[in-house]
Amino acid sequence: MKKAIAVVLAFLLLFLCGCGSKEPVETTTRAPKTADMLDLPSNKKNYAECLKRYYAVVSAVKNKIQMLETEHNKSLESENPDSFFLDEDFIATGFDPFIFEGLSLTESFTTSMDSEQAVEVYSSVADGAAIRFEKNTENSFILRFIKEETTREYIVDYSSSDSFRYISRSESDGNSGINETLEFTKTGNTYYIQSRNARLFVQFDTRGNILNFCCTTLRNGDYSNEVIYPKTDKTIEWAVDRNKDDYLNIHTYQNGTLIHEDSSSGPWQTVTVTETDR
Repeated sequence: MKKAIAVVLAFLLLFLCGCGSKEPVETTTRAPKTADMLDLPSNKKNYAECLKRYYAVVSAVKNKIQMLETEHNKSLESENPDSFFLDEDFIATGFDPFIFEGLSLTESFTTSMDSEQAVEVYSSVADGAAIRFEKNTENSFILRFIKEETTREYIVDYSSSDSFRYISRSESDGNSGINETLEFTKTGNTYYIQSRNARLFVQFDTRGNILNFCCTTLRNGDYSNEVIYPKTDKTIEWAVDRNKDDYLNIHTYQNGTLIHEDSSSGPWQTVTVTETDR
């Protein structure tokens, strides 16, 4: 049954890819350049710029994985064009561990914003709710949408060490809960990202090339009680410090080799992809 499901998913993947753009597919395995985000000048050290850095770091890792795995699958296809998608080493799963519904709402947060400006910015997404914007400190922001007995809050704390923490929570009929969390911090050229169920450790060289990374997504449990904001200096093992059965997938890149480990469709699939310079 699991094999049949895998075949269906593989055919669906091929169909979707075939229906997309006919532009040539970029298969180079060189990491995207990210040097422009590694050391921001002091006048650009604010939450908006730090959030851009977060997006850039995640994008660099995602692009690296996608390029390596695409090249790997193309190699399988060249060897067996009629049934490569049935190969046990064919990678059918994607990589997108950090998905947030409310994070984009915080992109407009600035030290000069007030409730009046917030109404102008967010009225189109408020769905009739009242809009409130507060600053606890110069770099601590709270956006609230209040409608009848329901309140949605989007909270951001930014540190001068160029890190941030994001929390989305809601309250309805006296019951409250946290919906999303994200922490982003750095030490030198090492970056740490943590959500409720995913972690990423990544190191860049001084030219902005990826040296190594480990990204994991939990199947069981969460990181609610483990804080890394505003500063941490953990090693790469931090990203994979639980029992393997607690994880849904693990992506590790070191010394030019990507190890793809995934258990989302059944038993663990482990595929090793070696990078080639072009």
